[in-house]
Amino acid sequence: MQNQIKSLFLVDICKLCVRVCDYCNEECRKHNNEHCQQYAEVCRLCAIECRKIVA
Repeated sequence: MQNQIKSLFLVDICKLCVRVCDYCNEECRKHNNEHCQQYAEVCRLCAIECRKIVA
């Protein structure tokens, strides 16, 4: 039962993570700074991984 409790909100958390990462990716891509572009890529990759969990 304890494992079920730990994973009870996993899908919901990952759905939120996808939304946040997609938003950050879009916002960071608007800036030409190298660190912004790197952060955008990290957010893009994170969203991909979270989508795998949600699917």
